[in-house]
Amino acid sequence: MNFWRRWRTVLLAVNELFLLALVLFLVQPPAFAAVPVIQPLFDQALAASEVGELSAALSLSDQLLELDPEDAAALYNLGSLRASQGDWNAAAALYGRAVKARPDFAMARSSQALAAYQLGDLKTAEVELRQLIRQYPMFADARAALSGLLWQQGSHGEAQSHWAAAAGLDNRYRQLDWLRQIRRWPPKPTADLIAFLAQEDQ
Repeated sequence: MNFWRRWRTVLLAVNELFLLALVLFLVQPPAFAAVPVIQPLFDQALAASEVGELSAALSLSDQLLELDPEDAAALYNLGSLRASQGDWNAAAALYGRAVKARPDFAMARSSQALAAYQLGDLKTAEVELRQLIRQYPMFADARAALSGLLWQQGSHGEAQSHWAAAAGLDNRYRQLDWLRQIRRWPPKPTADLIAFLAQEDQ
């Protein structure tokens, strides 16, 4: 008799655990349940950004980050949106979060360095750009940015060396419209690189 009483107690406990697990699942679904939502939101935010619908792009990016605060691509895109508003402090912080979420995100690191350049923190910008070039010697963005920075500081010979490599990798960095509208460099680095190239072409 005691055996059946104990067995009934065990069955009731197992049943209660099952019901608790079911409730927890319904109240708080697992993380993978959000995955089908994230990609469409990301695509919509990117599309809105590309056609200049800034408020829609910002709203969609905020929704994305509510679902996944460590989404490096979403953080980077939101940084670019803040940059397009001229809020370089916010842009730098968001690029930094993107790098923290994905340390091998070279374009986010370069964008963070460019934001520091825009904000006048040339030492931080130079250190990061040099580190990027050491890690990714074929990365044109970092070489082009360092070319303008070094020229602005008076290191003309080294600037020319980095520019020769950058131009050989990607000649679009000669195009002012591309730099501003597609790559979306900040005004100060853009102006310095264009001034350097104007001198080179003389």
